[in-house]
Amino acid sequence: GYPAWTGRLKPRRGAVPVRAVSGRSFAPSGLAPAPLTCSPRALPRAVHTARLRRLTDAEGYITLVDRAKDMLIVGGYKVFSREVEEVLCGHPAVELCAVVGIPNPRRPGSEHVRLIVQPAPEHRDRPEAALRTELLDYCREALAPYKVPKRIDIMEALPLTAVGKVDKVALRA
Repeated sequence: GYPAWTGRLKPRRGAVPVRAVSGRSFAPSGLAPAPLTCSPRALPRAVHTARLRRLTDAEGYITLVDRAKDMLIVGGYKVFSREVEEVLCGHPAVELCAVVGIPNPRRPGSEHVRLIVQPAPEHRDRPEAALRTELLDYCREALAPYKVPKRIDIMEALPLTAVGKVDKVALRA
């Protein structure tokens, strides 16, 4: 896919402005040099995205929060991988991390949260068990119980795509 988009959509009477439009998946003409405004009827043609959205502020802006294919279903709850990753990236021992789902053998159609971590250089010499325990405790303090990873893997280096994003396809394999 294309790099994550950080723009916001705001519904208005008769038109929907699309701010900070970037990438072919958001504007029919490719990169939009200025905010794009379109009628609600034209919106499905103008904005094609697999991103998940959520109303977040009092002004009514819609924020794109994650990709649909990266959302996990854990015991009937939706877990956005990006939310868990953002929390974990706040830990000083984490240089880079990714969250993917692993099938839950006891509940067909449900997944467990799997966290893959690339430790920061100053924490690479630490024992993996101690690092896992510390990260698990950090997750339990900062996340809802269903978002806490069931499995934590530590890798020397996470696989990256050609554009420098974490390659979740390789991590799922």
